[in-house]
Amino acid sequence: MITLFEKFEKKPDLNVVSPEFWKMARTVNWKKVAKDYTENPNGYNDFFRKAQERVYKKYDFTQIRQFEKECHDLYQQLSEYFRSTWLDDRYSKFMPSDDGYWDLLSLIIGFGKGFLIKCINDKKEFVKVAKEYNYVENFSYLFIVDEKEYIKIRSRVDPFFRDIKKYNI
Repeated sequence: MITLFEKFEKKPDLNVVSPEFWKMARTVNWKKVAKDYTENPNGYNDFFRKAQERVYKKYDFTQIRQFEKECHDLYQQLSEYFRSTWLDDRYSKFMPSDDGYWDLLSLIIGFGKGFLIKCINDKKEFVKVAKEYNYVENFSYLFIVDEKEYIKIRSRVDPFFRDIKKYNI
């Protein structure tokens, strides 16, 4: 039964990201990056680089910039939606700091649409993630590069881009 005083929270609009964003997230396979990092924290740079290369090999610079914007827009909605849970005194022993909160939400985004929906529909799942996961560096950092850095990363995995770099085109 719904009472007049029940608080309704507006759920995040997952349409702020494109279907291509979720395809890209599957390509990244952030769940594997997080698992590999948990098993071998010293190898993080390698895991991150490989994930970034998988994405940059498939998408052009304009798409990467669009993914960054979409990820940020979704993060904003998730931040507001989970804020009361994050600040709840019952969970203060294991909830992350401000920067860690960003990493936590980014981790959930990186795990994909299905996982994100699960957390949105059941905040206990969000709490479980906050409690159990070792947060990998922020998923959205995959997309925060300028064009020069994009070409550098892309040239590691794409012969065409290596030629561009060689001839200073």
